[in-house]
Amino acid sequence: MRLPALLWRALHPLSREHFVEAPAPAPLPRLSVVTEDGWTLPVWIAAAPPGAAGEPVLLLAPLGASVHVFRYGLGDTLVERLRAEGFCVYLVGHRIGSDAEAPVGTPTPRFDDVVSLDLPAVVDAVKAASGYPRVHVIGHGFGGQLALAWAARTGGDAMASLAVISAPIRFPEPPAGVRAVAEQIVAQLPARWRVPVREAGRWRATRVEPGAAASRRRGALVHARDDVSPETLREVRAWMRNGALVDRAGGFEYASALGRVRAPLWMAAGEGDSWCPASWTLPLADAWRGGAVQVLALPAHFDHLDSILHPEASASVHAPLLTWLARHKVRAWREGGS
Repeated sequence: MRLPALLWRALHPLSREHFVEAPAPAPLPRLSVVTEDGWTLPVWIAAAPPGAAGEPVLLLAPLGASVHVFRYGLGDTLVERLRAEGFCVYLVGHRIGSDAEAPVGTPTPRFDDVVSLDLPAVVDAVKAASGYPRVHVIGHGFGGQLALAWAARTGGDAMASLAVISAPIRFPEPPAGVRAVAEQIVAQLPARWRVPVREAGRWRATRVEPGAAASRRRGALVHARDDVSPETLREVRAWMRNGALVDRAGGFEYASALGRVRAPLWMAAGEGDSWCPASWTLPLADAWRGGAVQVLALPAHFDHLDSILHPEASASVHAPLLTWLARHKVRAWREGGS
């Protein structure tokens, strides 16, 4: 990190800010979850305070970010706010991330494998560890898509509630311009290679200007990014070409199956999100017919990670999410039904 820090200081010699205001998040205890096909997945635990009920909340991260992005930085992070409300937080690693351990000779991990193998194993392990029959789930971006696909496949019987932020299910416009060029590059990358998002994040952080709205973003770029498989990017590309979130074979449209999920849904979307505009995410409100839906419009100036990292996120996103989640705490206690 020394060279990016020196470059940032050279670019901003008059600023009194540090390049990164907070160190990497401290280690957490974790569960090691073994899937049916032999993958070992890390699930980090941010325990509830002593005496709290500790209803389980699973966090699923956006693509290219470590799940620790939810706990990076000084001040009120989403993880700490959840703990303060008495929840036990489980930060979910899966086979598409860098921290999972693959069995020898395993094929390239797929989105559908996370949905059908990883999430069921993680949910079973969390239910056993917490003693609760159902779990709350919060997913951002790609993490929200994973949660939605799992709910579509299973009907959401083990889900007490679901909250998603900037999680697209429809893609009304095909990629264009720079994104179309990036598509062609992605198509040529070797499946076993990993796009070095983590290293690129350190250098990208040098371009983030000084200011209160930027200090946490710089730190997250340094400490909370994760490399991405080209195969995963190709799957995202296929969804865009198809126009909807579908399985790899293209025969199962996850969005169309969401109507049978019996759980409350909280969702946040914003047109300022350059990666997942509201036109891609708001169709979820119409697809979700089995439970009450609450929609939050993100501030117009929020880009993709601002709902986690922006100084305003605590008040404008996390506070309403926690208010909604508190109303559904009791659902974690119920076995089946609503």
